Amino acid sequence: MRRLGLLEQGQFSTAYYKSFLEEMRSRENDSFEIEHIPCDFESLNVHLPDQFHELKPRLRKILSGIDFQRFSAVIIPNMTLHLTLDRLQLAEWEESKLIHPFKVALRRLKKEGVEEITLAGTRHTSNHPEIKSYFEKGGINVCFASEESIRVFDDLRQEVYRSGANDTLKKELEDELRNYPNPLLLCTELSVIAPKNVYDLSKMQMEECLLS
Repeated sequence: MRRLGLLEQGQFSTAYYKSFLEEMRSRENDSFEIEHIPCDFESLNVHLPDQFHELKPRLRKILSGIDFQRFSAVIIPNMTLHLTLDRLQLAEWEESKLIHPFKVALRRLKKEGVEEITLAGTRHTSNHPEIKSYFEKGGINVCFASEESIRVFDDLRQEVYRSGANDTLKKELEDELRNYPNPLLLCTELSVIAPKNVYDLSKMQMEECLLS
C-alpha cells in the first residue's frame, strides 16, 4: 500500500490536509496510508517567510530525519517553505518525493489554458516577487490584490491559525475573492475556509501527490 508523508504544521492546517486526503481516498476509492511526520513548526514559523539563513539549516535537519524510501510522496503544507526548499541542494530522490505546489500549479494552469491569475495570500505572499516569477516565466500574467484585500486575507489567516474555520470566515473570504479574476490561494489557512470554485495551491498539491 502507498504511504503519504504529511509534515505536521499548524493544528488546523494539518487537520485540513488529513481531512482532504481522506475525502479523496474515499471518493476515488483509492488505497493509501497517511503518516504524520513530526515537526516543531514554531521553530520554522518565527522565521517565515524569508529568513533563509535561519530556515535553511532547520528545514535541512527536518528533511534529513525523514526516511523518504518509506513514502510515495511527502507533503509540506506550508507554501512559503517551498521557497526555502528551492535554496537547498536536494538529492534527486528527495526532490522526486516532495510535491512542490508552485510547480504543480503552473503545470495545471497551463494545461487548463489559464492566462491570468490573481495572487491571494498574506502580506508575505500576495506580492512576493519569487512567487510572481514562477508563473510569469511560464507565460501566465500575474495580478495583485489590493492592500485592503491583503489585510483581509491576513486577518482571516491568523484567525484560522488561532481558532479554526467557521461559516463567517468562509463567507468573508468568498466575498473578497469575488473581486478578482482567477484568484490563486497561496496560504493553507485560507484553503481551510476556501470556496470550491477557486484555484488552490494546497488542493493542487494534494491532488498531485495521489498521482505519485
